[in-house]
Amino acid sequence: MKPSAIYTLLFTCLVPAVGLAADAKRMPANACLLEYDSQNQNYDRGGARIGTHDTTQVFTCPLIRSNVLNLNGLAALRMNVYKFVSTDFVCYAHSFDTFGSLIKAVVRDTTTTGLTAVDWGTSLNQSGPWGTYGVTCYVVGAGGSNPWGDELESLDYTEY
Repeated sequence: MKPSAIYTLLFTCLVPAVGLAADAKRMPANACLLEYDSQNQNYDRGGARIGTHDTTQVFTCPLIRSNVLNLNGLAALRMNVYKFVSTDFVCYAHSFDTFGSLIKAVVRDTTTTGLTAVDWGTSLNQSGPWGTYGVTCYVVGAGGSNPWGDELESLDYTEY
């Protein structure tokens, strides 16, 4: 086999696996996992969203990674939320290396009520080969007689 044929074969077989172009994804929030429940209270998974009732709970959302060799993080990252409660809503975006060591963490917050977005833009700009990305949010419960706390709606992100 000629060397040029080998390079063509390698390029057509391997390059699509690691991805060259930006790869936009939307993940439903009900794919996020309950990490910490402060008082063993209930939470709600309805449709594509996830929310709390009485207390603040911590949810972690893993991000599916297509370009596993990328070192410059994400081109865009946004968590869409519905805030019933006017207290501070805090989320951390983070990247880890292949062994789980933290590479970078970026915090964002909002107090805006209603449908809003927690937007990181391009700030999660470091990653490791074969590493992982995730978002951890402190979802505020309403408490008292109000049955509705904050909700995670969806997560949008773009890999380089």
